[in-house]
Amino acid sequence: MAKLTFFSGLNTVGGVQVLIGVGKEAVIFDFGPPVEQHVEKTLRQYLLTKKAPPLLNLYKHEEACDIEQESLDKLWGEIPKYEKVSIYISHIHPDHMGLLKYLHRDIVVYMSEPSKIIYDALVLAYQEVESDATIIGLPFDRDVPISESFTLKLSQVDHGVPGSAGVLIKTPSKTIAYTGDYKFHGRNPQWTEETVEKWSKEDIDILITETTTLKINSDLLKPYIVTEQRLDEKVAELIDLQNGNIYVNYLIRDIERVYALLKLCQSKNKKLAMSKVNGAIWAYCSEQFGYERFDEHIVIYGEEKISLLPYDSMTLKDIATQVGSFVIYIDHNDLDKIIEFESYKGCPFTSHYLHADGWPLGTHENLVKLLSLYGVKSHLYTTGGHAYAEAITKAIEVINPKKVIPLHGMTPSSLDTKGREKILPIKGETIELS
Repeated sequence: MAKLTFFSGLNTVGGVQVLIGVGKEAVIFDFGPPVEQHVEKTLRQYLLTKKAPPLLNLYKHEEACDIEQESLDKLWGEIPKYEKVSIYISHIHPDHMGLLKYLHRDIVVYMSEPSKIIYDALVLAYQEVESDATIIGLPFDRDVPISESFTLKLSQVDHGVPGSAGVLIKTPSKTIAYTGDYKFHGRNPQWTEETVEKWSKEDIDILITETTTLKINSDLLKPYIVTEQRLDEKVAELIDLQNGNIYVNYLIRDIERVYALLKLCQSKNKKLAMSKVNGAIWAYCSEQFGYERFDEHIVIYGEEKISLLPYDSMTLKDIATQVGSFVIYIDHNDLDKIIEFESYKGCPFTSHYLHADGWPLGTHENLVKLLSLYGVKSHLYTTGGHAYAEAITKAIEVINPKKVIPLHGMTPSSLDTKGREKILPIKGETIELS
């Protein structure tokens, strides 16, 4: 008999950790901590605050420190144990894969082939600590047996970051569909639509879906919500009126958005100034995905040329004093560089900072103070990385599962399942799938 155990992600954004077990084997999906404004903890802290699965056989001994399984059992209550546990990752955002670095070498992790490319790029650029676990990239739309008890079948969805996937987890008696994060209003809505259509032809026992957008005050967000096309147009408008510096903050993992930005820079005869870290991630991913590389339209800000990268390097001062020649790609690791760029600017014109779904999420007090100090005008947008409530309900109608488990949201209980049984588990609960 299959069992589902729910560790995290039930009434939070991100941090989904759900285990499905059959006999002595189990699969956990996903494996990241909840979104907490980029606050990093140790594994010990994650375990003791119930933000990581309480199964010590998953982790490197030195990371778990002196924690005993008995202590975690007292904290959680009765939790099923399994001899073999694998991990499935739906996409490469930190709240879905941020705990991989703690796994020991006997664990196997599955993700889509494009997700593995981005993961490898992040490791090469020292933006992720390489996991000791074995990471395997799986193709889309193919049944892949990973053990006697489990077969995985990944289907591509649109969530901004390439490789995002929903998955059918097939056991000898049950079929579970897990959406991961998805939307129908991005650059590639056809991916999500095709997955919904494919799943409608399956006999799905339980659909587990994200519900991030439920009960969000859309009236407050309306001024900031734009389509991907409109976001590109917003950047183009800033370039056309450019007098001061232009800063753009996207997640580098959202490679398609970075590609669109580079294409725009090329069309406007501008260069995109990047850190060596983001330049390395772009160089690796563009080669692996077969994108145009735009080598002539990228410069690395720094004192020395990076020999392993095909781009020229320039000092921050040289970039800042050539106002009008560059768009500056800047993320949370380099926000302090705004101080240097602005102090070197040497002209009275207003600079602009465009932030769209990058870190830090939302309004960040220190960032607001920094931009205000230098008179930088802020432009905050979101394309909405998650399906809207009406679209989720429509997808449920098309897929027609027997039961629905909503999670990954602040109010999953409010999901309209159109009469289908809705299961609302609590943290640590185990459900038998009879």
